[in-house]
Amino acid sequence: MFFAPWIGQTVTNAKGSFTFPSDGTIPSDKKMFQPRLGIAWDPSADGRQVVRLDAGVYYARIPGLNLASARSTNGSLGQTLFGSSATVGGAFPLPPPAFDSLLPLQTGTPFQPDVYVFARNFENPRTINFTVGYERQVARDLAASVSYTHARGDHLTRFINRTDSVFGSPFSSGANGPEPAVRRELHALVR
Repeated sequence: MFFAPWIGQTVTNAKGSFTFPSDGTIPSDKKMFQPRLGIAWDPSADGRQVVRLDAGVYYARIPGLNLASARSTNGSLGQTLFGSSATVGGAFPLPPPAFDSLLPLQTGTPFQPDVYVFARNFENPRTINFTVGYERQVARDLAASVSYTHARGDHLTRFINRTDSVFGSPFSSGANGPEPAVRRELHALVR
């Protein structure tokens, strides 16, 4: 699937030496054990009050498009290129351009190519939750309750542009590149 010889290798070119950050592998997160426990107790056994306790571990799913982007837009199989109305014949070209004319044919450095990878230590987002509550019947059709919930999340998914000039990338705008308007983005799912 990854036919480019430079994937996972260090490449030296006119701008310096660079290592492509990924081979397209999406880390497996099969450790997502999600125990949960709930307890309801009526201290007087008269059906008019209840104490509730519950706790659990919950893992979030990540959107499938994030997974697909890391497999298909990896710099080897494909990339995202930007084309504006200026590159395809003005603001509202009529009739619309043919499909093969949507991007300009001239060669050169593409404008804002994007590559998507996963962090090697990626883990799905997790929330650890604990709730305690008390409820009491105060009239025939009326109850009052008070509860407290604590939730803590970690491994939150975020996207980072690792080729931004603040990270010293020679591909980003204004950092050692031959043309300041050229910019690359690397979208990574990290923890």
